[in-house]
Amino acid sequence: MKRNLALILLSGSLIQAAHAQTTLAAGDIAIIGYNASGTPDSIALLVLKDLSAGTQFFVSDNEVASVGGTSFADASEAEATFTVQTGQTVAAGTVVVLPWGNQTVTNSVYTWTGHTSGGLGASGGTLLDDGLYIYTGVTAAGLTPTAFIYYAKGANATATLSGNRPSGLVDGQTSISPSSNASRYKISGATYTGTSSELLTAIGNIATNWEAVAPVNTTDWTFSVGGAPPSNTLTLSVSPTSFSESATNPAATGTVTRSVVDANPLVVTLTSPDTTEVTVPANVTILASQASATFDVTAVDDSTPD
Repeated sequence: MKRNLALILLSGSLIQAAHAQTTLAAGDIAIIGYNASGTPDSIALLVLKDLSAGTQFFVSDNEVASVGGTSFADASEAEATFTVQTGQTVAAGTVVVLPWGNQTVTNSVYTWTGHTSGGLGASGGTLLDDGLYIYTGVTAAGLTPTAFIYYAKGANATATLSGNRPSGLVDGQTSISPSSNASRYKISGATYTGTSSELLTAIGNIATNWEAVAPVNTTDWTFSVGGAPPSNTLTLSVSPTSFSESATNPAATGTVTRSVVDANPLVVTLTSPDTTEVTVPANVTILASQASATFDVTAVDDSTPD
């Protein structure tokens, strides 16, 4: 028997999409303040990309041995982990002020697991001897991160202390060099609305847009990152569009395509309105930076004439 499969899937199926953990790249998180003389010390971070549930990144004062390096020279000095809670999203434009030291923060939106030693103060009273790195990887203590996201170089950093800008980061954009004991991006008189690149450039202008004041409240800043995100729609096609119930399986190939391609994988849920005639997998994943994904369509050869 024949069925018009395109009609079955396009008119009767339920198609749903769910974002996996956000893939982070350089500039998706920025350091906009720190206090090296606090109790405890603290850092302020600006999120420049929506972070979906389960998204995780690390912050450490480990060292990259050379400019443009891809690995830490050592590990297990002072690392902390930020994780978005199940069912939550941290929206672009969000500011978080986090303790630096043996401190853990757990709330309904995220967890922040601190390290066991060290503070931000250095021998000269400025931000660390080396600096702070934001990165992703398998573990916080891994020597080779998956990606470096942001770097703040300490005023006392030297070649001996191995405080260097890592691979993929750019001075004045995703790498900064603050100099005072406590400092923050200005809460007035600077740039707070714009694209991610525009905001990173403004944050990177330490001389003009920072002030020697410790960050305190997340509500001191109100950021708006870019305009409204483009609408992402899904389309579905099947080839061939019809086939016999007794066809050799897979009887056809389905393709689901998204209109907006980004660096996040997208899980698409599929259902058939009549599983006695045709079945499809429970879901298919459009991989990161890919526009579409294919899946097998299976004919069910029953004894009922259609």
